[in-house]
Amino acid sequence: MSTNTEKKSSLDSLVLLLEDITQAPLKFKGNDKLIHALRSQGGLSKYGDKQRNIIPCSLNTLKKRANDKFVGSYLELDDRRKRALLAIEEMESKGKSSNKTTRVGLLQRVEELENDKSILEKQNHLLIDIVAGLQADLKRYVYSNNKKSLALDFKNKEKEIEAKLFYTSSRHNK
Repeated sequence: MSTNTEKKSSLDSLVLLLEDITQAPLKFKGNDKLIHALRSQGGLSKYGDKQRNIIPCSLNTLKKRANDKFVGSYLELDDRRKRALLAIEEMESKGKSSNKTTRVGLLQRVEELENDKSILEKQNHLLIDIVAGLQADLKRYVYSNNKKSLALDFKNKEKEIEAKLFYTSSRHNK
C-alpha cells in the first residue's frame, strides 16, 4: 500500500474509531492513551493504533486530509472528537452514585452535579459552535449568489440567530 493510500485509510479508520466511541463508550473505558488523545486536536493527530491502521501525523496534515474528505472541513472531524470524548465522560459519570444521607455522600453528589453541569456546558458550546459554522456557510452561500432579496432575508435571519445565541450564552453565564 502506498503512503498516500495509507494516510487516507488512516483517516477513515480514525473516523470509524470516533463513531465506535460515540456509540459504545464502555468498550474504551480503560484506554487512557485514547482518552488522553481525545482531549485535544493535537493529541488526536498524534494518536496511533497499528491494530486499527491509524497512523500518527501532524495536526496540519490531519486538518488538510479532513478538509479534503469532509464537506464540513476539519470542523466536522473535530466535532466527532468532541462527541467521542463527551460520550466517554458521560459514561464515566453515570457509573457513580452518592449516599445523600452523609456529609461525604452529599459532597460526592455536589461533585456529580458539577460534572453534569460541565458536560452540559460542553454540549452547549459545541452546539453554539455548530450553529456559528452553519451561519458562516450560509453567509458565504448568500453573498456568492448576488441576489439582493436573498441577502436582505439573510441579514434579518442572521440578526435573529445572533439575538438567540446571545440570549442563550448570557443565560448560560449566570
